[in-house]
Amino acid sequence: MDAGFGLYRLGDEHNAPSAKGPRLQVATGGENVCGSVTRASGGSPVLATAFGERHIVLAAITAVRIVESCP
Repeated sequence: MDAGFGLYRLGDEHNAPSAKGPRLQVATGGENVCGSVTRASGGSPVLATAFGERHIVLAAITAVRIVESCP
């Protein structure tokens, strides 16, 4: 783990948080996307959702909530 910032290197999976942990629910105008953040790509978060990875455009985000599970 990287100095308490919640960043993990490849190979540190045994130290990573549980996959059952909190998720983000992100509102982007007329759509809600829920999942766990896997990485950032081009300055935008990438969420792992039940339907695959979703790239979220930061400028489109209207609200963010931390949830225990996705609806």
